[in-house]
Amino acid sequence: MRPPIDRLDAAIQDAAAAPTLAEVRQRVLGGCVDVMLGHRETMVLLLRDASVHGDETTEVMSRVAGVTSRAVELLAGPDPDWRGRVRAAQAFAAATDPISHLPDVPDDELREELLRGASAILSP
Repeated sequence: MRPPIDRLDAAIQDAAAAPTLAEVRQRVLGGCVDVMLGHRETMVLLLRDASVHGDETTEVMSRVAGVTSRAVELLAGPDPDWRGRVRAAQAFAAATDPISHLPDVPDDELREELLRGASAILSP
């Protein structure tokens, strides 16, 4: 389970280096969605199957929580109010949560719709 988490972390680090908030958001959402789509089975196990959660996954889950927090922070932008933080968390969830719920939807179509929905949430 570590390689996808490493890739998520790398996508977030890449996004943080973007020059504008719009590009940061695009990289956070696109990068995380791409990693999660590329590792759908692992993500389903990690996020939906409690049987894989034992002592060995405690560290992994802690890393996932840290990556998620950093992603939401970047999506919110500099000095957000609480409403901006809420929208950032909603956008991240909208872009990532459906992946484990919709295994029958083709990756490219799902990616497009996930990013469209998340972007709409972030629009003022």
